[in-house]
Amino acid sequence: DSYVCMTLAMAAVHGCMAGYTGFTVGLVNNRTVMIPIPELAQASPRSMRPTGRTWERVVSITNQPTPDVAASPARDPDSRD
Repeated sequence: DSYVCMTLAMAAVHGCMAGYTGFTVGLVNNRTVMIPIPELAQASPRSMRPTGRTWERVVSITNQPTPDVAASPARDPDSRD
């Protein structure tokens, strides 16, 4: 585990030092690769509603400021994420 973490961390630092932005690093076929975040998000089978309970938990746990309630659409209390 520590070796994989070190390898991924070094790849991320190398990408940043090379001037790349908007990427993450990962292992694909046992090779360290840089993956563009937009492509990663587009290919993800999961999605999260920004007004759902799961996102509210993420915001709460990470101590982010809550969005303006007047600016966001009303949330259906019976819906679940």
